[in-house]
Amino acid sequence: MRWLQSTLNLIYGRHLPVDGIMSPEVRYSVRRFQRSRHLIENGIVGPRTQRALEDAARRIARPELPERFVGPLFGSTSAPIEDRTHLSPKSYRVRTRPLSKVDAVVLHQMAFRRGNDPSKYDNVKAHYTVLPDGKIYLLHPHTAHVSTSNGFNGRSVGVEFAGNFPDTKGVCWSPKTNGCHLVTPEQIKAGRALLRHLQKTLGISHVLAHRQSSGTRQNDPGPDLWFHVAEWGKRTLGLSDGGPGYWIRNTVGPDGNAIPDAWRTWGQPGQPGARSGLGGGVGSTIANAGQKALDTLRAGKEHLALRLAIAGGQRDEGDLTNLLFFSRHPERRGRRLQRREPGFARLAAEWKSIRANLVRPALSATR
Repeated sequence: MRWLQSTLNLIYGRHLPVDGIMSPEVRYSVRRFQRSRHLIENGIVGPRTQRALEDAARRIARPELPERFVGPLFGSTSAPIEDRTHLSPKSYRVRTRPLSKVDAVVLHQMAFRRGNDPSKYDNVKAHYTVLPDGKIYLLHPHTAHVSTSNGFNGRSVGVEFAGNFPDTKGVCWSPKTNGCHLVTPEQIKAGRALLRHLQKTLGISHVLAHRQSSGTRQNDPGPDLWFHVAEWGKRTLGLSDGGPGYWIRNTVGPDGNAIPDAWRTWGQPGQPGARSGLGGGVGSTIANAGQKALDTLRAGKEHLALRLAIAGGQRDEGDLTNLLFFSRHPERRGRRLQRREPGFARLAAEWKSIRANLVRPALSATR
C-alpha cells in the first residue's frame, strides 16, 4: 500500500500520505489511473493495474534520455543519478520482481576503492554505487532481484559505497591490499539524497545493514556510514532498521547480527565518530590516514606520518590534528575533549599547538 501511494504521488505529483491506508483519495487516484490506461475502472489494484503502475513509474524515474540519466534526486540540487544498467552484467539479475515487494534499502561498503571512474565499478553486484566524489550510478533496475544482501534480496535495493571503512576500533579489513578509507562528505550527502529519492519513488520504509543478514559481514557498512546516512534516514525520513536486536537468519552462511549500539550514536558529539574539530574523534581520522601513515606514527615519527597522511589524500586540518593528538593520548580511546573535564585547558592548548606548529605548516608545504 505504501508503494501504491508513493507511485501515485510520483505519477500525478500529488501529496497523498504514505501511511498504508486505502483512503478515498487513494481510491480516486487509482480509478483515475485505470481510466487513463483503459483498464477496468474499479479502484482495485489487480495484476494488470499493478503492472501498468510499475511501468508508468519506471518511465518517470528513468526517462529515455541520450545521456542515460535517471534524473535529478528528489529534494536535492546534486548531480543526477547516471544510468549504467546497459553496462553492468545482466547475469547478476536473477529474476524480475514486483516493485510492490520492495520496501527497504540495504547499505553496503565495497571494502575497496578505485577512484571516481565509474567504469571500474560496473561489475559491483548492487543496484547502486556511490563513489567518493558523491556521484551515484544505477547498475541494475529496481525490478531486478540481485544477490547482494542475502535474505534481504527479495525486498530491498542494494547500495554499495566505494571504500574500505573501519570498524569502531579503527580497524579496516585487509588494509595492506585494500587500503583504509574515510566515508567522504560527498558520499554522506549522496547517501541521504538517495534515501529520500527512493522513499518518494518506491515508498521504502526501511533502511538496513548488510550485517543484519550475514554473519560474515560484521562491519558492513561500518559505523561512519551507518550513523551519518542510516540514522539520519531514521530521524529525518521516519525509516526503520527493524529495531534494536533485529537480524535475520542466513540460509547459506552464518546468521546476521543486530546493529551495534555504538553505531547508533557513533557521530554524536563526544562519541568516537564525531567529525573534525577540537579532539573531534579518532574513528574517521584513523580511517583516512592510511596504514603506512599509522604504522609510521606508532613508531613515533610524527612528521613523516603527517606527510604520508597528506600524500594519501587527507587534507582536513582537524582530522590531521586529531591523528597526532590521539596517538599521544591513547588513554583517551578517541574520546572528544570536554570543557568540564580535568586538564581541559592544557589538553586544548596541546591540540592547538599541534595544529599550528605541525599540521598547518605541513599542509602549506604541499600547496
